[in-house]
Formats: sequence, structure tokens, C-alpha cells
Amino acid sequence: MKECPKCGTIYTDETLSFCLADGNALIANDNEQATVMQRPDDPFRIDDSMPPTAKFVPDQHITQPPTPPSSGIFKVLIAAAVVLVLLLAVLGAIGALIYFRSSTEQTVAKNAAPTPSPVSGTAKTPSPTPLDIKLPTPAETEPEPAEADKESLKAEVVEVEKEVIRAALRGDTASLSEILTDDFISMDTDGKRYNKKTTIDEVKSTTEGRSWPYSFGKFDLVSADDDTVVIRYILTISPPASEPDRTQLTETYVKQDGRWRLKFQKALTK
Repeated sequence: MKECPKCGTIYTDETLSFCLADGNALIANDNEQATVMQRPDDPFRIDDSMPPTAKFVPDQHITQPPTPPSSGIFKVLIAAAVVLVLLLAVLGAIGALIYFRSSTEQTVAKNAAPTPSPVSGTAKTPSPTPLDIKLPTPAETEPEPAEADKESLKAEVVEVEKEVIRAALRGDTASLSEILTDDFISMDTDGKRYNKKTTIDEVKSTTEGRSWPYSFGKFDLVSADDDTVVIRYILTISPPASEPDRTQLTETYVKQDGRWRLKFQKALTK
């Protein structure tokens, strides 16, 4: 039997652990002869109208709430989503670039003139259209003189060259000055160079040989155009009681103010 220590109620039901009146824990009663539940001061009764102030349930295992997912996994998922978005953006940009280039190439190919395909058989010369413009070539712009014209230019220059030799041998510096250009250069057989002034001074100071006989060899035309003529010939001067002096002269004449003038002279001993 069990007894409530507060109200004194005795219970014979060994399965009860708490008082049905006040809910206190029952204690074992050593009076084995007691067969009824009673209170010390009140007649025996059981009031079922008042529920116990507390109910105790059998011991149960207390389970903790589930642990939320780790924040590390959440960060990994976010990073993977960001990488996926960036990858999609890159692929989209590459696709747009490829599409743009393909469209541009197609446009250029459409606008380009078609390449004519070879046609078997005799090719026909296409007739010129109003857009066919024939540009003049350098040869057409400045045609080279014909052989007859070259000979005419050569003859003009030869006459001037003979006048130069005559003026130099007789000391006519005035005529020589009019024929020589201002930038005239002469190279003698020793390689010494003379300009216009030194050449005229040399002719003025040299009196020897003015009466010596001289002769012109064959005049060869090196080159010729309307403004420049180059000739080459051998001048022979025969001093008295001496061997003839043979000198090869290469002369370059240019046309200035409508007349031929000597610009360059080179002498070689023959």
C-alpha cells in the first residue's frame, strides 16, 4: 500500500505513484492490514472531480532539435551558382561575337564583286565602259625621243661643244662663261676638279697652245632627251715637234633658257 504524505490518503493500488487528490508523490505504507484509503480527519472518499495538479509521464528520451545545415555548404552552393552565372555570361559573349563576325563576313561576301569564272573557248576582249579610265604611263607622259630626234639633239649639242673648244683655245672667256652653267664641274685627267670660276681663270692665264692645230673625233651619243644630252668623243691637239695629245671627253649638256649649256665635263687620257 501507498500513502500520500500530505493528505494521508492510502492507496492499495501499487501501480499508482502520485496522489489523486493533490498530486504529491506517494510513499510506501508499512501497515499491511490497511485495506482502504482514508484521510485522518475526514471520512474515506475519493473525489474524482478534481484532476491532479500535475501529471507525470514516463521518462522519455529528450531529443535535441535538428542541427541546421552547415554554413560552409551554403557558401559552396552560392559560389557554384556565381561561377555558373559567369560561365553562362562568357559563353553568351562568345556566341554573340561569333554571330557578329559571321554576319559581317556574309555581308562582305554579298557586297564583293563576283569572281568571273573561266570560260572555255576563245576569250572576247571586253568593250570599254564609261568607267574604264586609262591612266597615262610614265612612258606615255614623257615619250622618249625617236632616233631621228636624238640625232637632231646630238647635232645641236656637237655644234655647241665645238664652240666651247674654240673659245677655250683662243682664250675667249666671255663666250665660255655664257656656255658653262653656274654649277659647272670639270674633272681633268689627273682627277682634279674645277668649277666655273677656276676653269675660266685657267683659260685666261694659259696662252700656250692657242695656235696649235686640233681635231674632233667621232661624236658618240650616250643618252638624250629633250632637256639633257650626253656625248663622248676624242679631242686631238697636235703641239709642234711633239706627239699628238689625245683626250677622251665626256660632256653633259642641259637646256636652260632655251639653249644648251655645258654642265659637266670629264677628261681621260687616250
